[in-house]
Amino acid sequence: MTEEETANLKQQSACTNCKTDQQDADARSATELQPTLMKFGRFHAAICGLGFLTMVYATLITLSGMFLNLLPYNCSDGVNGSFLEADQIDNDEFLSSISQQYGLCQRQTGDLTNVAFFAGTIVGSLLGGPASDAIGRARCSLIGQALLVLASLASNYAPNLALHLAARCVAGCCLMPAQCAMQVYGCELHSDSHRSRFIAAWSTGISVGTLAAGGLAWATRHHQLYVLFSCCTAAPSLLLLGVCLPESPVWLAARGRHAAAEAALRRIALINGETVPSRTAASAAIEAVVAAPL
Repeated sequence: MTEEETANLKQQSACTNCKTDQQDADARSATELQPTLMKFGRFHAAICGLGFLTMVYATLITLSGMFLNLLPYNCSDGVNGSFLEADQIDNDEFLSSISQQYGLCQRQTGDLTNVAFFAGTIVGSLLGGPASDAIGRARCSLIGQALLVLASLASNYAPNLALHLAARCVAGCCLMPAQCAMQVYGCELHSDSHRSRFIAAWSTGISVGTLAAGGLAWATRHHQLYVLFSCCTAAPSLLLLGVCLPESPVWLAARGRHAAAEAALRRIALINGETVPSRTAASAAIEAVVAAPL
């Protein structure tokens, strides 16, 4: 065997060893990366916080109907069929209402604001699943929450009752896809041993939002201010979804978008303070996570 042939054999052997070493390294990285996704890290804490914040403001907006039509509401309470003036009203009551805003003489008509909102939630419940499957968990929740805020503000300053009720119906319709997508997003990104933490944060947000609704109503005593402040509380969750957190890699991989799934996975590892994996290791971890039961 000539010296040239011997050199070629050594080079081929070295390349084979390099490939084997790289494959072993990728396999180890994938093995290490999967627990990184499945264990509870900074990223998962952020998801729990997101679920909590989302439910706080969603509960505030949902319960706003309880405070939108408090006194004054009856034309007969005023002089010559007019409403009571603000200084004639007991300070323990709201200083404004839907009935006052739109000149209604029957409180029941103003209470249609609740009917319109919950009618919208029925439609939204049917749209939530298909929407989150079609456009993604994070994007569906982000769009739904943004539209919920816009529709709530539109209902707050609508020039007439018909537009107010229409906007409230749209708000209810947008609420359900946003919440449905958020719940799936959180559950997909937590292992079965840590998923209860997300559900606990989610449920706590509902309880805190319920308590905060009464406090906010007492502090503002004005139906438009109540809705305005409720919408402002959506800012943190919109910021987290729109800027900080990636799309669910599980959804991306299930849609065949493996490059995007790998990028999301690498971003999660970075947020958790873990070593950013190679593309091969990320791909292997994606396959393992997608194959794992929820």
